[in-house]
This record gives sequence, structure tokens and C-alpha cells, in this order.
Amino acid sequence: MFRNDSPFFSGVRTIVQKMHSLSAERLALLGLNRFEMMALLKIYEENGILQRDIVSEAGGEGVSIGLAVRALVRMGYIRREPDKNDRRMRRLFIAELGMERRSELLELKRSVEHFIIFGIENEELIALERIISKIEDWISCNERECCTGGRK
Repeated sequence: MFRNDSPFFSGVRTIVQKMHSLSAERLALLGLNRFEMMALLKIYEENGILQRDIVSEAGGEGVSIGLAVRALVRMGYIRREPDKNDRRMRRLFIAELGMERRSELLELKRSVEHFIIFGIENEELIALERIISKIEDWISCNERECCTGGRK
């Protein structure tokens, strides 16, 4: 994509863009966007999660997640409730519409993932998952050092 990209980074970028594109097309039919889907998937995983925890996992997409949460509440997919220990915090729970659409949304996610990895042998997927895990571990351990030029 970019002239000086390595094939690895170019490939990763292409895969992510294709996943976003495929998801966007299918989500649009349901009146959702990828940030709304991202938030819903996290709430399905951990019903009652704090919004800040979703933002933290989204990696700097705070405004987009905030807008997505507001839209999901407005559409009836989720509801906000005050935290029992800290009334300033709001916990996010799946509402009735979110439960009704759960299987459909999870199937959409699976179908996009299946499309992306179609034709890749199981052993290749295992190797790829190992490589990605190593990269994630390395980034997690060294992100601050990399971004600060080694300064703590």
C-alpha cells in the first residue's frame, strides 16, 4: 500500500481494512457501525462492564466508543446503570434488543472472520496465531520504551 511498507505490514493493513469494509457493509444493514459492534461484543463478553474499560481495550478510540455507547442506548441495545460502589460511574448492560440480536451479530462476526481465513490450513492458522501473540506480547511489554525513545 505504501511504497516503503514491508510485505508483512502491508498485508496486515490490507486484512484489517478488508475486515472493516466487510463488517461495515453487513452492519449497515442492521443500522450499526463498527464501534457500536465493538462495544456490543465487549458487553456481551462482560455484561455490566464500565465504559472506560471498553475504551481502554479499544486503544484510543474513546470518542468513537462514547458516541457508540450513546447510540446503542438510544436504539435500545444496551442500558446504563450507576455502579453500586461509585454512583459517578456507569455500567453497561445488554438490553432486550441487544439480547434479541445477539445471535445475528455473533454470526456476522464469525462470517467475516471465516471469510478472511478461508483456505488457510489449520496448522498455518496455529502458526499465525503464535506469531501474532508474540508481536502482541512484545508490543505490550515495550510500548512505552518504544514511544519514549527508551526513557521511562
